[in-house]
Amino acid sequence: MSDHCAARILFLVLACPFACQGVESADRPPIELAVIQAFKVPGPVGQLRAIPVEIGNGKKAIFVAYSADKDIDPYIEMFYAPTDNVKFYCFGLDGALLWKKEARPSLINGIWFCPIFPFDMDQNGIDEIYYVTNVDPHHLLAYSKFRLCGMNARDGDEIGLWPWARAEWSTLSHTFRNFIMGGRVAGKPVLVTAQGTYGRMTLQGWHPGMSQRWEIAIEADAPGARGSHQSPIVDMDGDGIDELIWGERRIELDKGRTLWIGDHKSYNGHSDVIQ
Repeated sequence: MSDHCAARILFLVLACPFACQGVESADRPPIELAVIQAFKVPGPVGQLRAIPVEIGNGKKAIFVAYSADKDIDPYIEMFYAPTDNVKFYCFGLDGALLWKKEARPSLINGIWFCPIFPFDMDQNGIDEIYYVTNVDPHHLLAYSKFRLCGMNARDGDEIGLWPWARAEWSTLSHTFRNFIMGGRVAGKPVLVTAQGTYGRMTLQGWHPGMSQRWEIAIEADAPGARGSHQSPIVDMDGDGIDELIWGERRIELDKGRTLWIGDHKSYNGHSDVIQ
């Protein structure tokens, strides 16, 4: 694809009435795929993330982050210097472009360098888009210059920068493992930021207004498993306090207490996915 081509983002609806039935049937209707909306962005596109956001008055939009580079992974055999700046686009559900902007030139388009999470912390009906950025325009891996950035989903305006914690002083792959998540405590939002996966890990909880609610550190030799590449948040006991499932750890979001660790005396490894 040339630099002048336009990439189309297709959102598909999958109709498969018998998908949950494990029995083959000659009478089964064919799977139906239909394009429900297409959005155009200037190409080329290597990796693209598309996320639904709230933009106020009950309206929804699609936030898009992409660049010409495919996913840049911190593992040394997969890391490479970016060739293109990350672009941010926001589209209405009708396909109309609402706003666009380019990220800082030192932002690396990889999910472990730059996680992205929309969340309405101030509960005004408009999501803030939280992501990890680098304020040093020249040094890609200057960890001390990494920041948590907040951006208004309605217009793309930057609303704040906050220091980004560091869990590891180790290999590239161990050091650059960043996460942003969110849940609720008694209906109030709690943003969660985290660093690390394979060794030492740190996690922070944030109040609306971005004052720190809690912080915990899990040392590399602490009992129990390491983190996972997916970490769901769910209220498992129905008490109104969400819990983060961080590897085989269940951490409540009110005070950051660990409620449960699976196989904590026998397993110190790393599970890729927790669902």
